Amino acid sequence: MIQKEDFQLDIESSMKLFRSFSQIGKTSNPHMAEQVEKINEAIDSKKIDLKKLLKMEANEKKIEQVAAEFELDKKVFAFLVWNSIKPSIEAGMEQLRSELDPETWLQGYCPICGSLPP
Repeated sequence: MIQKEDFQLDIESSMKLFRSFSQIGKTSNPHMAEQVEKINEAIDSKKIDLKKLLKMEANEKKIEQVAAEFELDKKVFAFLVWNSIKPSIEAGMEQLRSELDPETWLQGYCPICGSLPP
């Protein structure tokens, strides 16, 4: 129904959410706090372009590449990125859902994102 690159994300809100999750992560546990500190240091020094990364819609390969490059825990980094854009994705999906009737969709893939069923 819509090309992935045409799906609009609220990047500014996603960036704010990323920072909020980072603040929470600092008090979560020692490992998370250490990882958040490394991630924020890389973002603040412009080694990681958070805006560009979020625009990539949590591209798993890119997240893995950045995590490896900066010796970050991939799971922590992916969690922060994915959960920062998730509300924007869900809002967009909800808007698209209102334009189609899922009861009449008989294709073998999602009419919104094109993914195959799990």
